[in-house]
Amino acid sequence: MHDTKERLSLFWIFALLNYLYADVVALFAIVGSPNLADAPHLPPWALLGSAVLMEIPIAMIVACRLLPFGMRSI
Repeated sequence: MHDTKERLSLFWIFALLNYLYADVVALFAIVGSPNLADAPHLPPWALLGSAVLMEIPIAMIVACRLLPFGMRSI
């Protein structure tokens, strides 16, 4: 993949997926609560863990497009 336009579109998709996931996590805490003060709050370790677990498949989208096809497992 040597085309600059293709690389830029790939990175925009990567950013878009990250923004969408951040919005879902932010909304997850307040959906179903009539009052924002009563909304369930996720602890920081849960947010960090979910961010790491979701970043792996999102990063694989970029990796599968940028890495050469000839890489094989043992």
